[in-house]
Amino acid sequence: MLSDKNMQSNALPVGKVRYFSTDDTASLKLSSNNLGTAVDFRLVSPTNQSIQYSLVYTPTRGNGVETLINSPSNSFTSQYYTLSSPIGGATEGNYIEGTTKIFVAPNLLPLSGTYTSNIYCILTRTN
Repeated sequence: MLSDKNMQSNALPVGKVRYFSTDDTASLKLSSNNLGTAVDFRLVSPTNQSIQYSLVYTPTRGNGVETLINSPSNSFTSQYYTLSSPIGGATEGNYIEGTTKIFVAPNLLPLSGTYTSNIYCILTRTN
C-alpha cells in the first residue's frame, strides 16, 4: 500500500532506467514535465484529486548515491564500463542504470482508488 510508503527508506519501486551506448556519453534528468524544469510529482485520480509524492533515484551500476529528486538540476551522468560476457568476450560502453521509487509524506494519506502519474526521463547526449 502506498500509505505505508512514507519515507525514503521504505519507498515503493515504480520503475527502472537503463541507458547503454558504445559511442555516446549521456546525462539523465528525471522531471514531472516534458521540459525537464519541474519536480512537482503528483498522483492524479480520474476525478482530478491529486496527491503529491517524492521521487527517489538509486543507481544500480556505478558509484552514485541514492538521490531525492527535489530540484530540476539533479542529473546523472553515464559512466564507462567493460562488462564480461558469460559466453566469452566483453562489451565496453557508457551506462546509466538505476531504479525509481516513490513515497508520500506521512501526513498525506492517499484515498483508495486509481491514480496515474508521469515521470519524464530526459536523456541528453553529452559528447
